[in-house]
Amino acid sequence: MNMEQLTVDDRVDNGVRFLDRYGPDGWRKRIDPAVLDIDWGAACVVGQLYDDWEIGQTELELRDNTDDAVFFGFYPAEDGDAARLTASWRSVLLGFRAPAALSRARTEADVQSWQCGWQKAYGVPWTEYCTAPKGEGDDYCPEHERDLAET
Repeated sequence: MNMEQLTVDDRVDNGVRFLDRYGPDGWRKRIDPAVLDIDWGAACVVGQLYDDWEIGQTELELRDNTDDAVFFGFYPAEDGDAARLTASWRSVLLGFRAPAALSRARTEADVQSWQCGWQKAYGVPWTEYCTAPKGEGDDYCPEHERDLAET
């Protein structure tokens, strides 16, 4: 996956959108920002929601690889990434930062080869294309790979 195309905030924003669609009702209020720690399975976002990282990974139907978890800001992409992810999640959960909307391309020609390009984007016209990076070996980004699997 082209993780270098995504900032820590981009990845957390992906996670917020993912949990808004697939997470448990009221998920934001179930996470304690004071104990939040992406590097600790019981205190990370998924761990706090499901009492355990492994259980949460299964409940959220995340594919059994870290690419999805990295894309959604649930798992560090590199050393030193966990502290930045934790800070970004705290910022969103405490209301200091609102998640940005996923950028969209107007035409298929505007989509780069490393970008998703999927059109089934909720809340936007079908004529706009997802510009998130594709997953490793995937045709679309992890969020839309999931959508494709459900159709």
